[in-house]
Amino acid sequence: MKNSIRKRTFCFISLSMILIILVFSVFFFHYLLSTMRQRLKTDQTRTTASMAESMSNLILNIKQNAYFLCSNGSLAQALVNKMEYPSYIQQEMVKRAFSVNTGSLSTPLMQNANAFLLLDSQFPFSYTFRGNFTYPLTKQRLYSVMDVQDEEWYIKTINRMSHIYAFWDEESPQNAFFSHQLRSTQIADPFYNDNVGVVLYTVPKSVLTKILENARITEGSVALFKFEDDIFISTDSSLFPREGDAGTVQALKSLPVSGQVVEITIQGKKYMASSVSFQRDWEAVLLMPFSDIWRYVSTPLPATIAILLLFLFLALFLSLLLSRQLVEPVIRLSNTMSQVQYNRSLPLPVPNPASHDEIEVLYSSYNRMLEWIQRLMEEAVEEGEKLRSAQLQSMQAQINPHFIYNTLDSISCSALLEGNDDIVTMVASLISILKYSINFSRTTVPLREEIDYLRHYIQIQELRYKGGFRFICDVPEKYYSVKVSQIILQPLVENAMFHAQSKEDILEIRLFCEEDGGVLRIHVQDNGATGDAQKLNQMLDSNGAEITDSGGIGIRNVNTRIRLLIGGDSGLHYEQLENGGMDAIIQIPLELT
Repeated sequence: MKNSIRKRTFCFISLSMILIILVFSVFFFHYLLSTMRQRLKTDQTRTTASMAESMSNLILNIKQNAYFLCSNGSLAQALVNKMEYPSYIQQEMVKRAFSVNTGSLSTPLMQNANAFLLLDSQFPFSYTFRGNFTYPLTKQRLYSVMDVQDEEWYIKTINRMSHIYAFWDEESPQNAFFSHQLRSTQIADPFYNDNVGVVLYTVPKSVLTKILENARITEGSVALFKFEDDIFISTDSSLFPREGDAGTVQALKSLPVSGQVVEITIQGKKYMASSVSFQRDWEAVLLMPFSDIWRYVSTPLPATIAILLLFLFLALFLSLLLSRQLVEPVIRLSNTMSQVQYNRSLPLPVPNPASHDEIEVLYSSYNRMLEWIQRLMEEAVEEGEKLRSAQLQSMQAQINPHFIYNTLDSISCSALLEGNDDIVTMVASLISILKYSINFSRTTVPLREEIDYLRHYIQIQELRYKGGFRFICDVPEKYYSVKVSQIILQPLVENAMFHAQSKEDILEIRLFCEEDGGVLRIHVQDNGATGDAQKLNQMLDSNGAEITDSGGIGIRNVNTRIRLLIGGDSGLHYEQLENGGMDAIIQIPLELT
């Protein structure tokens, strides 16, 4: 089996490209993966630490403010009321002292925060809290703890002593609450203990959400804060709600709190996770889905450039090898073929290379083409001689009809002088028939011209038979423009006149048309008694070698010309009529012009 240059080239390039791609993939993905993981861990660790620092600053600022209130002398004096002011004056003094001393919320995150003081029951002049965060936290800043002493958040705040407690309330979901117990170091009165009460801070949820959103380094990453091992707030509350399921909480508990990036699975989804602990009970957690890794790290440019340069070098090397094997033989053949363009004589055949592939086929085809061109040139010379001979014969043939027309004109004049009008009419009709029948410049003619030609023929036969037959034309005017083959009606009428014997005194031939589904059927019917439609149809379908009478030759010629010109189901066939006559039917596509 011959070696195929196409197969060899395909295999060579394919193996080379596969090898390049494999080597490229190994090095590129190894480099990309190591770079991506290291960069991702660094960014995630840094971002988690930044998120923890922001939240830690907020809590630290609340702590510092609470400590400032604990050591504030003016607040302590207003609470003890050594001057024994009326309760409403004492209340205003405490409110003023509290308002002034809570104005040191320095961090920008606390600019929208509010502070409220819930006083211990030993200070009875404060307002009633009523245990509702929606109603009282408006204009008032002093409340009594009497109504919240049994609340869970208050109990936990007292038990935590000097540490911040954070919580949410369903009646005020737009705020996060931070509480801290106040024990004053400035109260030195035996009638009062140092327990001032609880200071309560409200921070808008949007402040915490902003910290988390700024920490999302990819579109699908999730940032959250944990407080006392429970989720306090997250950027995706549907996956990480505050009341997170036990499996999620347990997975988050297993994270190292040093900021180290580890891989964990939560609810069947893999994450790159990092956690940083701050303020004892708080953790900042950043989770990045594995699906975001490729969108996070772009392809390293230096490695890509180096790989492209290597690919270019290999491509040039492959092109050099291919040019030696494939291109050079084609160039040699092209140079040989170009000689045909500038030389009148054909070049000599070129020797075939022993490559046993398409190049050898190309050389062999070129040599065969030279042989064919040489043979065609010789045949062209012969055809030129035949064409000149045919032109001479054509010019001679033009003289013969001209001579016949002049001769018939002379006969017509002689008959006119002798007063024989029938001869004059017959000669005029015969001249029209001859002119129509020898005009071969058209393959199709309008049906109108074909009918006119038939009328000339009928006119001659009427003079000949003197009323022995009758011709009826019932073709509507709308079909006169239909294109038909030339001289197809006259042979049918002639066949009917010569071969049909009427049962009546006069032979009647009727020409009419009918339309059926875009097909035009032209009928030539006679009322003869001796017609055999089956025999005529068999004759039309046969080769016609045994046909010698003019009628058989004429109708078969009509059928053959129609089928050659139009094709399809067109043609001529005969049908037997009930009265013994025959119906010659020409079927052609209907094309009105």
